[in-house]
Amino acid sequence: MAHRTAGFTLIELLVVIAIIAILAALLLPALSKSKIQARKIACMNNQRQIALMTIMYAEDYDGNYPKSNLGNVWLVDMMNDGYFQSMDVFRDPSDMEGPYNMLKYRTFRMNHKGKKIKTVIGYGINERLSGPNGIMYPKTTSVPDPDQIYFFGCANYHIVPDWDHERVYNASGPHAPSNSINPPDPKYARHSPNAGNQSGSVIMYADFHYEFQNQQYIYETLRWH
Repeated sequence: MAHRTAGFTLIELLVVIAIIAILAALLLPALSKSKIQARKIACMNNQRQIALMTIMYAEDYDGNYPKSNLGNVWLVDMMNDGYFQSMDVFRDPSDMEGPYNMLKYRTFRMNHKGKKIKTVIGYGINERLSGPNGIMYPKTTSVPDPDQIYFFGCANYHIVPDWDHERVYNASGPHAPSNSINPPDPKYARHSPNAGNQSGSVIMYADFHYEFQNQQYIYETLRWH
């Protein structure tokens, strides 16, 4: 008499597949949140390094903030003076392209010690502190409330004027600089997109402390001067 070979029946196989699908559905949101949090932490670490290097620069240059002049000149100066060893610190891991091709405006190229460097700048500096136009507070000691005023942070362009701070709260779109101004939209947030009031950007203040702020705070409360 022939013996039945041990194995899964079709029903048992379908049950196993269903269980795997349910487990995957439960785990994927958690993994996605962990990935978003890891990118936010990496962004904060980038800004921490930028803060430390800027403090060193200010100490060496009579308390002055680095000046942007015509775009990214301040990055070239600080890189050539040895404050930064790599431009990777200016690449936000959560940076993404919005409806406009802003990456072409934020792609930075330079020659440094015989090497060609190319990176995308994921952050923007406050024009009122570093220029190129309308500098109000050129030195760290001239800022009236340094723990409240924006210095540097996630942005869709490397210069942030007070008249266009959408570059920070909607750091992944939806408009090109100097175009129309739009209210906060969670889908365009740099960090935690589509998370409602948890969507926002990592920002550094003029006193060099940094923190995550939601879009509404950046839109309504954050000061540029």
